[in-house]
Amino acid sequence: MTSIYSIILIATSVLRDFKIIEGWANPLVNQIKSQLEPYQVTIFTNSEINSVWDIGRYEIQRILADIPTVAVDLGLLESPSKENLMSLPTLRQPRKVSLHVIIHYVTKSDNEDLSKQLWDFFDFFVEASDIPRRPKCLMIIFIDYLVETNELLRNITEYAWTKKFLDLTILVVDVADLKSRPYLFNYNPFKNTYEHQVWDPNKTTLFPDKLRDMNNYTLRTTVFNYPPYLIIDSDNNSTKPNMDGIYYPLMRILSSYFNFTMLSIGEVDNSRTLALVETLYNLTSTGAVNLLPFPAAVETFAGFGGLELSSFFGCFDVAAIVPLHQDSDIDLSSQIYLLILSGTMLIFFLHIMARFLRFDRRFWRRDYIVRIIFTFSSPAVPKRLAERLLFLIVSTMAMQHSSNFLMQLVDVRIERKPQVLDNFYNIKQSRMPIFVDEVMEQTFFSDDNSDKLVKFLHNKAIKQPNMINCIDKIKNNRSAICLTDLYLARFFTKNTSNTTQVLKIRDPLFYCRPLACTFEKGSPYVEKFSEVVQSVTESGIQSMWKCTKELETKFVKASNKLEDKKERSMLLVILLVCLGTGFGTAGLILLGELLCRSKARARKRAFGAKTVTFEV
Repeated sequence: MTSIYSIILIATSVLRDFKIIEGWANPLVNQIKSQLEPYQVTIFTNSEINSVWDIGRYEIQRILADIPTVAVDLGLLESPSKENLMSLPTLRQPRKVSLHVIIHYVTKSDNEDLSKQLWDFFDFFVEASDIPRRPKCLMIIFIDYLVETNELLRNITEYAWTKKFLDLTILVVDVADLKSRPYLFNYNPFKNTYEHQVWDPNKTTLFPDKLRDMNNYTLRTTVFNYPPYLIIDSDNNSTKPNMDGIYYPLMRILSSYFNFTMLSIGEVDNSRTLALVETLYNLTSTGAVNLLPFPAAVETFAGFGGLELSSFFGCFDVAAIVPLHQDSDIDLSSQIYLLILSGTMLIFFLHIMARFLRFDRRFWRRDYIVRIIFTFSSPAVPKRLAERLLFLIVSTMAMQHSSNFLMQLVDVRIERKPQVLDNFYNIKQSRMPIFVDEVMEQTFFSDDNSDKLVKFLHNKAIKQPNMINCIDKIKNNRSAICLTDLYLARFFTKNTSNTTQVLKIRDPLFYCRPLACTFEKGSPYVEKFSEVVQSVTESGIQSMWKCTKELETKFVKASNKLEDKKERSMLLVILLVCLGTGFGTAGLILLGELLCRSKARARKRAFGAKTVTFEV
């Protein structure tokens, strides 16, 4: 990946003899040509520099004779069309290295406004330029008095860093002594140091590598539980969460190599939806985070724009999760077993509750309760009001329970001639629906993708909020196909809670999505980070990461615990509802009977205990 280079030449006094500065200008240009090898020099001028330009243009052209030169009037910056200035073909970022020279004339009385004028240039470059990444800038300042210039230089470099100009070097020339060598001024934001040194073309580097040691500089990111790419260890009791994931060791390598620390600004929603993509884009585009914690497919944020991507170093393989059929298999849903278990527990608790409330044991026998649940009738009629109301409630609940049980029985199928889904042609000919989540539907199936296979899948694919619904259908009914990333497919197939394997990944894979790291716009870290990531990828060290295998076991255990917890919670809710309804109703009925009995006794005492018999 090539870099962008720029020279800002600021003249603070009228120069009338360019031959005087030729002694150090020639070595400077030679050093630029040897280090940067620019293919073009763009010179920005304004109307006030014409006197200087007319005198010294021949000398400048002779010095830069080996490089094509383009001149642009800085007066265009004040025109209404300034937004289109940096979009000109000669100014747009090419594949090769370019060099920008800005010549600006400032009188001695305007020295105090020099920093403000440079700030305006940085602001304009950021707002109007089509080049998202900041160039390396060499600023040459001709100044009359070198006294009290440090504060001016600090203001310029610090403001440039706020606009993400990392590689900014200022070459200060004393106009009173043009024969003397200028000195270089550099600012390192990671160490917060300022460097002054006399420029020596044989020893001095114009742009020192400031990213070699970032001095524990903090880069902001965000974390979210998104296995298998990123997982937060909830068992860790320390204040700093323990992060892991398929590509997270890559972030550890970058952090160790460049000596920076990662600061999480908070955990975001962990669902694989477009809302998560939009949240990550908003955090990165606004500069709230400097980079995302793991690589993403390049088309994930293609619809938004305004973000920086590293060089491509891998692929997100698109895989199809298909049901695994046996020669002959009765497909029973797990809900059937849950309903049978809950019905058995309901009979047991009704029997215990009837004995506790001292109901008629002959009526509330186990076989009678079974008859009430399945036939909604009873061989005898309960006499007490409480027993009648409880019978009505149990019959109503049994109707709903039996209805759910019959609906699950309808979905039971026997597979005798299973479809073979070992290649894409069979998947294409199958009548099974193809499900994709909304993230893949918006990124992988974009309008810019002209692949015939992708277009066919786009027409047949059914968008889902997430892949959980599709996976559940495959596990329960084996009547759907899911498209997702390979690592997610492996995660889903290994984390099925069924004792027998019902999912498999179709082999071979049929599509690859380029993979890259995502940075904020104008990030100064993209080029260097990309070089390290590319070196790690080419070395094959990622295949030796232990976390790849360890995470699979960790995710399987966590998923199985989650599934078991959900089933136990569902059964517990059913039992609690049954018990709560039964005991609550029985308690109200007993309270009513006690009140009625007390009123009956009071009425009997009021009218006496005599019984009057009428004979007809």
